[in-house]
Amino acid sequence: MKKIKIFSLLFFTTLLFNSCEEDISAPGTPYASFESYLTNVIVKQGQETKKSIKVYTANVIGQDRTIGLAITTNLDPNAFVAPTSVIIPANSNVGTVDLTFKDVNLDLLVDKSFKYSIVQTPEILAGSSRTIMIARGCGTGTKKLNVTVKFDDYPEEVYWRIRNSLGETVLASKIPAGYGGYAAGTKGSKSHAACIPPGTYTFAVFDAYADGGGAIAVTLDGVSVYSSAGAYGAGATQVFTVN
Repeated sequence: MKKIKIFSLLFFTTLLFNSCEEDISAPGTPYASFESYLTNVIVKQGQETKKSIKVYTANVIGQDRTIGLAITTNLDPNAFVAPTSVIIPANSNVGTVDLTFKDVNLDLLVDKSFKYSIVQTPEILAGSSRTIMIARGCGTGTKKLNVTVKFDDYPEEVYWRIRNSLGETVLASKIPAGYGGYAAGTKGSKSHAACIPPGTYTFAVFDAYADGGGAIAVTLDGVSVYSSAGAYGAGATQVFTVN
């Protein structure tokens, strides 16, 4: 019976410490760290997005503490509002930082980064920094269309286009759409993106030599619309709807 009680106590203690919201190293020391999990941020066109981040300390004292924060980012200076310090209230080990990200010089294709670091001082032991990726999303009533092409040895043979129900080209490898969408010798891959409103669209890919080309993937708000490893012969089409 005593063994069972001891085991139960150990199990409860382990469960208690493992279920904490944040693992804090060196309990009782002036160690400070950001919450371990941070989601990335999508800022819709012409709008702004707010985000809160928690900072934890390993000890608790009877007075407010101000901890310095350093910022490293490739965002436009006008694209964010972020404090350079956080206050840990007296008799607590948690502080909150409120951030605002704005649609200023953001891009649909290239995410930008925002890194927060705790400033180490004789009074504060700094934990790891945290990085948030900032992406531009589409405005209300539209969805993000993304096309990624992985080039084979003959990128000049392939072209693709997306047209709406009126026959208007909304996105293409070359506008006006046609062969030679990519220069001969182009390596790697390339992505294209656009924000499109509700409607019916047709994706079409063509290969001048009629033997297929590089892999291609089309997504709508991250959901696959069309994909091929390159076996589309002279060409292929796919109709899709934006709701």
